[in-house]
Amino acid sequence: MLLLAAVQVLMLAMVACGKAPAGNLATTPPTSEPEGRIAASPLAILTSAGADTLVRQSGASDWVQGKAGMTLGRGYAVKTGAGGATITLFEGTTVELDKSTEVDLSELNTGQGAATAVRLKQEVGKTISRVKKLADPAARYEIETAAAVAAVRGTTMLVDVALDGTTTVGNIEGAVSVTARGVEVSVPPGSHSVVPPGQAPGAPQPGATPSVAVVPVTTPPPAESSTPAIGPVASVARVTMSVTADRQSVYAGDAITYTYTVNNAGDLPLSNVSVVDDKAGPATYDSGDADGNRILAGGETWTFSARYVAGITDVGQLKNTAKASGSAQGQTASASAGTSIEVVGLAVKITSLTQGSVVGRSVLVSGTVNDPSVREVTLALNGSPRTLTVTGGSFTASVELAMGTNTITVIVTKAGGISATDTVVLEPAGR
Repeated sequence: MLLLAAVQVLMLAMVACGKAPAGNLATTPPTSEPEGRIAASPLAILTSAGADTLVRQSGASDWVQGKAGMTLGRGYAVKTGAGGATITLFEGTTVELDKSTEVDLSELNTGQGAATAVRLKQEVGKTISRVKKLADPAARYEIETAAAVAAVRGTTMLVDVALDGTTTVGNIEGAVSVTARGVEVSVPPGSHSVVPPGQAPGAPQPGATPSVAVVPVTTPPPAESSTPAIGPVASVARVTMSVTADRQSVYAGDAITYTYTVNNAGDLPLSNVSVVDDKAGPATYDSGDADGNRILAGGETWTFSARYVAGITDVGQLKNTAKASGSAQGQTASASAGTSIEVVGLAVKITSLTQGSVVGRSVLVSGTVNDPSVREVTLALNGSPRTLTVTGGSFTASVELAMGTNTITVIVTKAGGISATDTVVLEPAGR
């Protein structure tokens, strides 16, 4: 399900002195004015472009070469290759596109008497939006992705969309929040939140402004333009993870094997990658490091595992949480995930006899064990034990009672000190 990544901001005021046209949308093709000049009062300008930047006009299917100074309008799209690009909106607000990034200008609206509204649709790649802080509280700036809705008010924000739609929203400066699946998370300055498709935003993590890659510019902005200097586009260290258990239901005393899948969803190689489970402890690396260099490269997936024996205190719903972490260029990337399984308590029941019954000297002791892995039980008559075989969850044995009161106890035990008992006290007739 496609969700919006919306960034609400105080931005996009009318150009000083009222020279900006009200109620117009720039929907004309790229300007044919002489090189180095920009059409008057445009809503959006491609102020810098790498050599392989492409532009697609509204309603068109073909891409054309993008050049600095092009006027852009609603419905236009900009796509970068190995280089980057910068789009300038109205009052100096800029959107910096990193390499391999695609952005559509879905809405550009400065209607008179209405709040300014801009909506960008970011298909993939990284952008930094440097939004001017303006006085109109109704003005908004939205970025639509496949995963989230982020909100900012006069700030500098990173949006990074991976190929699978996973979205990272980083707060470089200002007030940022991100919303998905009806959950809103505030992202403090200097941190970021990761939002996998179809999930709520993750808790803020350190490193909103990690190491950067400079956006190449082939044509400088026009000399008469007041466009701010182009800043670098941040690279983010990011991991995602999932957890599975080998069974959905176990008995107390059973061993559970957890499997952890860790993926580098960012663009920085990660070292010191580890997984720690709050129940099973540190996990063991199993596979995925194809070149054996102990570096989790971008797009690479590693598998870890850990074993845990369910105890008596785990009876009910056993929930675990595991955390994967790694480091890159001074950043720490981490992600958490967990699962839940049912733990059933061990139980044994004597079914052929009832408490306090008066019986003959010879009795049949029969019963059941609820755990199908149990193969034997101990039957103790007045403290004297014997072993009985359990078949299909049932056991049976004939015993001779002593004169007077007799106590019969059946005991079942499993590894880890897990045990269960059932006892009946009998009085033989004719004592």
